[in-house]
Amino acid sequence: MVDFLAAVKEAPDKEVLEPEVLDEPTDIVLAEKLDPERYRPQFEKYTVAINDLVAQADALVVDSDDSAAQATGLANQTKGLIKEVDGTHKTITGPFKLLTSGVDKLRKACKDQLLRVPSGLEVKVTAWYKKKRIEAEARAEEERKKAAELQAKLDAEIEEKNRSIREKAEAEARAEAEEKARIAAEIAAKEAEAKAKREAEEARTKAEKEKKSKEEAEIAAREARRKAEEEAEEARRKAEADAKIAAEEAAKKAAEEAEQLETVRIAPVIVDEPGTIKTAAGSASGKLEWTFELEDIKQVDPDFLLLDEQKIKYLIKGGVRQLDGIRIYQQDKVTFRRK
Repeated sequence: MVDFLAAVKEAPDKEVLEPEVLDEPTDIVLAEKLDPERYRPQFEKYTVAINDLVAQADALVVDSDDSAAQATGLANQTKGLIKEVDGTHKTITGPFKLLTSGVDKLRKACKDQLLRVPSGLEVKVTAWYKKKRIEAEARAEEERKKAAELQAKLDAEIEEKNRSIREKAEAEARAEAEEKARIAAEIAAKEAEAKAKREAEEARTKAEKEKKSKEEAEIAAREARRKAEEEAEEARRKAEADAKIAAEEAAKKAAEEAEQLETVRIAPVIVDEPGTIKTAAGSASGKLEWTFELEDIKQVDPDFLLLDEQKIKYLIKGGVRQLDGIRIYQQDKVTFRRK
């Protein structure tokens, strides 16, 4: 088997580019040192070995102990080459990482101090916005209360006016119906009186034709008049009952059809939210946003819970082989170790 790592080690570099440390680097020199293309040759020397390793690994069929051993060798050579590539990367970037690490610490020291300013002021401004919002809500609630009282008063006044309108319509309709009933009753009474006289006269005439005595004729006439008056009284009572029903129906219909007044609707009260604070450097605006906090984890839906994989792996490594709701099993795994 070819030792690709040895081939890489033995191959001379096109150009050895070690990081330089300049006391006062110029912008041009610094730009050149920060150009990735400057370091390309130090990685291109691995190209041939990488291509050969990839080609052999893709073509290799593991179907025997020898081919498995060959695969193991290729895998471990690849690991060695990876280590070489990482070493080259570290040689080049090490000084820069040292620089950036130190500069990052200086930046962090400044930022840690600076970040205390907006975070602390945010608490104070948020408290101020909250105070203003609560005061605005309290004012709005008081205005809503007054508006509700005024609305109730207006509704009561309109209802009273509408009640008067309905009562007036009912009274007028009832009076009109009762007047019609009175006229109808007078007409019925006159007709009944005329009928009673007519039937009494007819009974008298009939008695005379039948050669009855004057006394018998008068008795027959009185009987006929009595019957006619009873019929008239019955008709009058029926007419009164019908008139009463008609009057009630007319009054009800008039009340339903009476034009009702519409109440004035007071506009809803809107909370006067605190406005945006504007300055030359920027602005700040407050709002209510939804968030949450845990109260009782036993009541939380399982869909919202996360499985602690690291803890489970730690327990399995420690010898645990059974956990409720979790299958613990063994699976095949090959590990390549380079000498």
